[in-house]
Amino acid sequence: MQNAAAQAYGQTAVNGMNPRQAEASALMKSANQLQAAKEQWSQDMGDVANALYFNRQLWILLTSAVADPENALPVELRNDVGSLGTFVFKHTMDIESAPEAAKLDELISINRELAAGLQGTA
Repeated sequence: MQNAAAQAYGQTAVNGMNPRQAEASALMKSANQLQAAKEQWSQDMGDVANALYFNRQLWILLTSAVADPENALPVELRNDVGSLGTFVFKHTMDIESAPEAAKLDELISINRELAAGLQGTA
């Protein structure tokens, strides 16, 4: 599954996307998986687990990228993404320990808003 997140993130060269587009695409893919899992909540908890796992792996990649001292983003923006990542990890653990479909809304919203910002549509 980690490979799936890395592959979604790494399709940049194949699809001719710049890194921002690739990040936005991966975030939207994850948001869509989380939305589908929410809609199928009572029927297949395996989809929920898979969507949460994919999202966690994607956020590991994002937070690792902003933690790199050679990352060219402004420090404040890097810190903001790191803080969002910390929230995502904690919220994911909360969902796993006390499952509720509505809790997915925050992760879906974060991913969609960040993707929109990366695409310049926010």
